[in-house]
Amino acid sequence: MMDNGRFAMSDDEYEKYFRRFKSIFAADENLPVYYLPGNHDIGLGASSPRYQFSDHALERYVTHFGALNQRIILANHTVYMIDAPSLVDEELARVSAGMSYSQWAEARPDRTVAYLQSAAQSVSADPDQPTLLFTHVPLFRPEHADCGPLRERGTIRQGRGLGYQNLLTEQASRLALQSLRPAIIFSGDDHDYCEHVHTVPVTDTKRPSPPLSVPEITVKSFSMAMGVRHPGYQLLSLVPPSTVGTSPSFAHQPCLLPDQLGIYLNAYLPLLSLTLIALLAANVRRVLLRHRSGRSGDSLSIPLASSTEEDDVNYDLPPPSAWRSKDFPRAAWSRSCTFVLGGQVRRVTLSLPGLVRLVVRFLWSSGSGGRDSDSARRRDGIVKGFTRDFLEAAWAPVALFVAIAWWVW
Repeated sequence: MMDNGRFAMSDDEYEKYFRRFKSIFAADENLPVYYLPGNHDIGLGASSPRYQFSDHALERYVTHFGALNQRIILANHTVYMIDAPSLVDEELARVSAGMSYSQWAEARPDRTVAYLQSAAQSVSADPDQPTLLFTHVPLFRPEHADCGPLRERGTIRQGRGLGYQNLLTEQASRLALQSLRPAIIFSGDDHDYCEHVHTVPVTDTKRPSPPLSVPEITVKSFSMAMGVRHPGYQLLSLVPPSTVGTSPSFAHQPCLLPDQLGIYLNAYLPLLSLTLIALLAANVRRVLLRHRSGRSGDSLSIPLASSTEEDDVNYDLPPPSAWRSKDFPRAAWSRSCTFVLGGQVRRVTLSLPGLVRLVVRFLWSSGSGGRDSDSARRRDGIVKGFTRDFLEAAWAPVALFVAIAWWVW
């Protein structure tokens, strides 16, 4: 439930974390809620100097969420919820100690192995009541076992790392299956959906029967941040077995949530791109129309080049001794082109200041003019006008998005 519940933190920090969890998953006080411990709640294995697990993780979980192993009766079904992370640690310690399950259960009567062995007696006493098993860590299966068509990618393989183990061991899985003989298993931890059928061999030689096939459903995470494109949850319905005769007394259905990343990539980004293109095109058109209307010599025009007749040119050059003096500074970069047009010799001069003024006018602003907002907007260049329009169009949705994110957080 709590992603960082296992980490070392003060009691005040944990209480604040727990209150946030309860505020997100608020439920009616009269509605029973059952919690199943995961490796992020109570830890699994040893921690590291960088990621310190709290020595109080188990105690805090029990205080705030309830027992680690539970047996619940719902609609005449027996539901077992086991502490799978502790079972993983128990299995490693049991094998290292070279003890059998009976010896380990006798030495650790308050742990999950002992709980499973005691539960086997209850299951044998009432074999007609269906049993359901909930475990955070999925049960063992062959290396390349298929997960069915609803899985997004890959499969579940055995692996272990800091604070996690992908599957229970084969021996621990067999213990759970033979002790509880569940009609169905629901697991988590993997974040993606998976269907697998386990085979429970016959252990009672006095009453031989065919092996029991037990389906296991690994439930999807309903968080978009867990590496799946389609988050989801599993809907389970139970009815008393006596009301359905030989028909199944339970049904389950995976419920997929929206592909939030796909919405961002396939809806939000294209709409954002179209908006930006439309704003840019509108500003380019506005500046081009203004430039065409200003060619007649209005006050907003900025000369880039000069065109003169060759016969009327009158040079007023400084004397050689004044070259590079402050009274006659070196002229800026310019290029001239002389050509004949309409029977007259003309010369066009391109100068660096003129180019700079044209670029500034075209991209940012065309200079001074009226002080009202409409006049200022008409003088805006492409970049300035685009920026202004973008801010005016974006502030409302951005403010709404921030408000919703703040409210959810």
